[in-house]
Amino acid sequence: MLNIHDWIRTRTSYVYPEHTQDEESLNILLNKVGLKVNNVIDAPTFVTFVADLNIDTDLEAVMGLEKNFGIAVKDNDVRSYINEDKLYLEKKTKGQVIFDDLYKGLAVDKHRVAIGLDSKGDKVYCDLEDMPHMLVAGATGSGKSAFLNGFITSLYINHWNDTEIVAIDPKGVEFKQFSVLKNFSYIDETELAIAMFKELCEIMDERHGKFTDAKCRSIDEYNAKSIPMSHVVIVVDEFADILFAGGREAEKYLVRLVQKARACGIHLILATQCLSADVLTEAIKANISTRVCLSVKSQDDSMIILDEPGGEKLKGHGDMLFQANGEQKPIRVQGVYLNDKETLNIIYQAWLAYGGKPLVDII
Repeated sequence: MLNIHDWIRTRTSYVYPEHTQDEESLNILLNKVGLKVNNVIDAPTFVTFVADLNIDTDLEAVMGLEKNFGIAVKDNDVRSYINEDKLYLEKKTKGQVIFDDLYKGLAVDKHRVAIGLDSKGDKVYCDLEDMPHMLVAGATGSGKSAFLNGFITSLYINHWNDTEIVAIDPKGVEFKQFSVLKNFSYIDETELAIAMFKELCEIMDERHGKFTDAKCRSIDEYNAKSIPMSHVVIVVDEFADILFAGGREAEKYLVRLVQKARACGIHLILATQCLSADVLTEAIKANISTRVCLSVKSQDDSMIILDEPGGEKLKGHGDMLFQANGEQKPIRVQGVYLNDKETLNIIYQAWLAYGGKPLVDII
């Protein structure tokens, strides 16, 4: 692991706001359906009010109060849901999840990425091997670019020497700060991106052939008995532009990759703010179970990415619903945030770690 602690902001303690007034207001409301707040969970960027349900609770009447919950706590975007025998009311509070909160949990033996802190304050990570691909959706100001930058940075801390990252941004705005890194490629032209997808399909087929010859079923099995292959991570900001430009050819390559690339260590992170069935097709969605929904414009947009509402109530700036592969429901998470200086500092440490000469003006 790179020694980065001296180069990032550190957390000394959390200061939680007072919630007594909110709790009293909610109790007045919940009393109408025979409930009360039994527990308050403080987290760095959320407060969650929990009410215990009982056998006689009228669930329809409880959820009928949904709009009033927001009025009670002076926040129209309170997220309410029932899990087992409890009612949860999540309110977003001011605060920021910094990299110091999560980076020590990044595993050397796994390709682990820091996602953020959930509404209970628990750390949320995602391993490439479990993912294995990810859809990311969010409107302007949702924190999509910050999420992708944090994804790349946290992956690089442990795995800059055994992971190849290809960052694609047809607009030519994002990811350029990583260009000095080893095993990093940057593409800002749609034609080159489509050619890259075609090449990845060929690499995928070649790797599957090698696995067959070696009687292996996955990259981990193969690497244990032969010359190791690198994991390849493709991060695409606004893949809708590539689909629109490349049409069926681009979609054909993407669908092949999300269907077959998992075992051979190729992972796709596909991000977009263009939420339509023409972009997030059923063929793509059916093969990508890990989803990140940042704030979106409408309930329809949320349904497209998550198959359920909720994304339209998020606050932006990294507030997300994260659904891990294999999970039935998404969880509320505040994404980790690295500012520009921290990102450059970490990039510089990676640069030095693989033998780059000291630079004067990088930090």
